[in-house]
Amino acid sequence: MSAVTEKRQFKRTSTTREAYLSTPQLAPLACVIVNYCPQGVMVRLTAQLNAPLSGLLHQLVTLKFIAGHDGASVYRFTGQVKRTAVDTLGIEVARFHPDTYQELSRSSVSETSPSPPEVSNAIQQAALISLCQEYFSPFIQSVLTSFFERIESAANETSMGAI
Repeated sequence: MSAVTEKRQFKRTSTTREAYLSTPQLAPLACVIVNYCPQGVMVRLTAQLNAPLSGLLHQLVTLKFIAGHDGASVYRFTGQVKRTAVDTLGIEVARFHPDTYQELSRSSVSETSPSPPEVSNAIQQAALISLCQEYFSPFIQSVLTSFFERIESAANETSMGAI
């Protein structure tokens, strides 16, 4: 199967985890892990690289990120650059250490939604219903009033014409 028609085996999970990317040839570069799956990660470089990203294609890179606000735990993993774009790299990871993958999962859940998806969806739905009622109630009321006034005036004209 070609790379163009290849179907993804795993769903990607979005996150915003600050990290540092390094290779034997480059000093550490600031980046952000934007999504991940069991096969690898997608990172967006936040630091300027003087060379084109395509030069990193098929190279081994090491990513390092710090867990928590206190910086107590540092997680590292190594992977091979498989895809490059303007400012992003797709990095294939042969095997995530379970703790590293768990920390990535924890960061995506805690940073994107403080509660389970069902709860946040219900909150969003309630807010949407409230906004709809606030903005559409006066409009609907005026449309209905206008409609019934027209019916009443048409009925009056019909009854006057019959006399």
